[in-house]
This record gives sequence, C-alpha cells and structure tokens, in this order.
Amino acid sequence: EADGVTFNAARLQGAGVTMINSVGSKIGVGTGNVISGNTGGILITNGRDNQVGNNKIGTDKDGNFLINEGQPWIATLIGIAVVNSPGIIVDSGAATNVIGGPATEANVISGSQGVTRSAGIIIDGTAGINNRILGNIVGLNATATESIPNNIGISATASSTIIGDDSAPEVFPYQSHLVVAGNVSGDILVGNTSNVTVAGTLAGITPNGAVFNSSAGIGFVNVQNSRIFRNIVSGHSNGLGIAVLQNSSGNKIESNCVGCPTGPQTVSSRNSIGMVIS
Repeated sequence: EADGVTFNAARLQGAGVTMINSVGSKIGVGTGNVISGNTGGILITNGRDNQVGNNKIGTDKDGNFLINEGQPWIATLIGIAVVNSPGIIVDSGAATNVIGGPATEANVISGSQGVTRSAGIIIDGTAGINNRILGNIVGLNATATESIPNNIGISATASSTIIGDDSAPEVFPYQSHLVVAGNVSGDILVGNTSNVTVAGTLAGITPNGAVFNSSAGIGFVNVQNSRIFRNIVSGHSNGLGIAVLQNSSGNKIESNCVGCPTGPQTVSSRNSIGMVIS
C-alpha cells in the first residue's frame, strides 16, 4: 500500500507507480499521493482487486495547477492506465480494479497531454474485464472550477468496464462524483468492445453548473451490447453530446439528460448536437 507519498519529482520521467501482478493493493485512499511530472502516472498490468483513490495525478498536491514546469513534454502523458502502458492505465489482464470512489476517495486526474493516445484514464486489453471507474475529477482542478485538460478524459477498450455509478438514482438531478469535463478530444470514449456501462456521470458539466467544452461527451465506436444511462451530458458547444457510431449495435441509451443544467447557469449548457446514432 502506497499512502501519503510523493512519487517522482516533476523533472523525472517514467511511470510514477507501476503495479505488475498485484492483488488487493491500494494506491492512496487514506492519505493520497501526488503522482505528477512522469511519462505515466499509474500503470496496472495483470493485476486484480486493486484500488486507486484520493490521489492527485498530473497536478500539485492541492489539485490546483498542472505540474510541468512550463514544459509540455514534462506533463504526465497518461494518468492511470489499466493495461500494458500509460494518468492511470489498467491493462492486459488487469481485472476487477477500482479507480476512485466516494468524494473522499476521488482522484484528480488532469493534464495528460502530449501524444494522440494521452488520456486521464485508459482501461485497455482484451483480458482486462470488470474494472470500475467510480468518483473522480478528470480534466479539471480539484474544485471543478477550472480546466486542466487531458487529451481524452477516459478511454476504454476493455469489456465489461463500468464507468460511473450504475446504481445512480432515477430522479434528476443525478448526483455524481465522476466529473469528466474540458478534455480536448472527448470526455468519455469507448471503442471496439462490448458490455460496457456508462452511468451516473457528469460529462462536460460540473455539479455547480459550470460547463467545459470538448469535442464529445460520451462516444461509442464499434461497441456492442452496452448501456449509456442516467448521465448528464452538457456544454459541448462545439461538439456532440452522445455519439454512437461505426458498427455499434445492441446498445441501450436511456434516462440521460442531454443539454441539461446541474445548477445556476451563467452560460448555456447546450451541446452543438445532442445525440448522433449512425
């Protein structure tokens, strides 16, 4: 268990934390870590039942600003990766891992840019199943008042991934601790997989009603038998709210609020296009 430690100073490169074949470990949760300025923040490969919570990944200890010392190439390229590489990455055989949790266990995962695949969280690998992304702030500062964008907020290609809270209440407004907003190329992108759930998230908008534009809120490409439900997807004034594209089939899109506010609005929460299914 890593708890209350700052991994790697801003000038160092490489993965901040690498977990290989780890079972039942915790990174943060009680007292979190600052994991910033590395090529990759956290990499989990071939591990299961691990938890990553209450960390600042890509930012300073308060989650207020990006740690890159003015050099884009020093910024974290991937926040958390659950796979074979890059944030947070969950990869190759990594299963039943949990990223985030309730408000006290939420990670701030922001500022992962520099290459096309840069993302706050990547869940990847054909053998990586049943990983959960719960409460986190992805693409913003810790108070969700300013953008610290990732290239992509969350990228998932592993089957049976759960993004958000699939037990979210049925009444509006949905109270979500997974806030994904302000990311350059999209907030939540899922591709080439099946049986994924995206539920109870705020995509493009914060609980207080602030909106942060990106190219897309929730995007499915070649995704089968998956579900998008009880999300608020708003504020993508130059892009799409929900897009289901390219050979996607058997998916359910229900009980979402597309273009809705979450609080007092000073700017429009509308998307340029609310939903596209093609």
